[in-house]
Amino acid sequence: MLKHALRRLRRAPAFTLTAVLLLGLSIAAAASIGGLLQAVLLRPLPFRDPDRLVWVWASRVDRDKAFFSIPELLDHLAATRSADLIACSQWGATLTGDGEPERIPAVRMAANGLTLLGIAPAAGRVFDASDEQRKVAVISHDLWRRRFGADPRALGKTLALNGEPYEIVGVLPVSWTFPNLEAQVWVPFDFRADPRRAQRGNNFIRAFGRLRPGGTSWSLQAEMKATQQRLKEQYAEAVKTAPPHVHAFADELLGAVRRPMWPADVRQLEEMLGAALAPRRFQAFVMLLFAGAALVLAATGLYGLTAWSVAQRQREIGVRLALGATAAGVTRMVVGEGIRLSLAGLLLGTAVSVAVARALPAIVPGAGMDASVFAVAPLALVGVTLIASWIAARRAGAVDPMQALRAG
Repeated sequence: MLKHALRRLRRAPAFTLTAVLLLGLSIAAAASIGGLLQAVLLRPLPFRDPDRLVWVWASRVDRDKAFFSIPELLDHLAATRSADLIACSQWGATLTGDGEPERIPAVRMAANGLTLLGIAPAAGRVFDASDEQRKVAVISHDLWRRRFGADPRALGKTLALNGEPYEIVGVLPVSWTFPNLEAQVWVPFDFRADPRRAQRGNNFIRAFGRLRPGGTSWSLQAEMKATQQRLKEQYAEAVKTAPPHVHAFADELLGAVRRPMWPADVRQLEEMLGAALAPRRFQAFVMLLFAGAALVLAATGLYGLTAWSVAQRQREIGVRLALGATAAGVTRMVVGEGIRLSLAGLLLGTAVSVAVARALPAIVPGAGMDASVFAVAPLALVGVTLIASWIAARRAGAVDPMQALRAG
């Protein structure tokens, strides 16, 4: 039976190739969509108590999203009681040392920023407040893999950034992502000692924070609005400023509709976060619809191919039945071919899924081929193939030998 089924599949290469491609690509598509959804929506954010994190945009009369100057943010830090605020800024750095010189995006962040986020590094440690005056660096998982081959001995080595030595103390996890900033290297930023400390009109600082116990986004918004009004009256450079906007950190991270949390809004933070994530959830629903449509189309196509194959073999099946083959034997033969097609499609789908899983993290950090998703998608599609084969096989077993021979 096995040799006959394999011989039969070899004699119909167009049918075999089409069925295997349809099944394999459907498995790969379903697994990839599932992995993307898992990374974007279902996997917890890689921060401690992410619902307590906020992102703060400075604001101007002509735009809602702007940067702070160092003195402006220091004034907000001094007056804020609802949250611990962290300063960070984009930094272009030239990396030299081991390997070819490379221009990489980097971020300078207040030394307690990564500890405030609650990040668990993949290797080593993150810098903290005690590192404010030190030349240390935390590198991305991608840079660690690409530049150092993911070697743990990279910890303690020196990076030359813009000609200055920085000791590598840690590696960020592969799932690490951060809103509104691209970086391969993170270094401590002592902005109080920065030469731009007195330049109130030099706006380059971004800010995020963690709400303190008892603090809310609305109380933070009210405090920053009051400070901004006071600064506007004291300094000519602040005339064109507007109250800063406080947003849910997850809103900025996931790219949802970035609606500011005004103090007049009395909804709970969870409701605000739910509203912010609503567009993403709708997108997820649409993606799931497409995945479901792919499954239905795959099932329809596989059933159509199997039914067509059986119809083309009507005379052969009639001869088999006339020579004494049983309907159950014909059913087993057709289902056996479906099983072999399923196995071939599963192998192809696995290969394509692995290739896609390797490419996805470059597009969506943390995305990949989730084991649970990949287990469900192939089982569902292989099950569909077997059901389609069984239905076609039942029809094949019901063929009248005499009618099949006359039709042939």
